[in-house]
Amino acid sequence: MTQYDEAVERQRRINAAEIWAKQIKQIYGHDGIIETHYHNGDIHYEENTPKGKKWTVKGNMSKKDILQNFGRFQSDRA
Repeated sequence: MTQYDEAVERQRRINAAEIWAKQIKQIYGHDGIIETHYHNGDIHYEENTPKGKKWTVKGNMSKKDILQNFGRFQSDRA
C-alpha cells in the first residue's frame, strides 16, 4: 500500500491549496468602497452605502499557479 503514499500526499497538498486560495488575503477600503482580495486573485467589491452594489472580479489564476503560490506561502511562513 505504500505505492500510493506519493499520490495521497499530492492530493492532500492540492486540497490544502484549494482551501487556502479561497481565504482572504487583504481587505482595503477607500472612497466608500471595500475591496476584499483573496489568494486566488478574486476581488470582491462592496459599496459602503445603504443599498450599495456588490460585485466580484474573478482572478484568472490556474491551479498550477495556486499550487506555486501556496508553496511559496508555506515556505515563507516556516
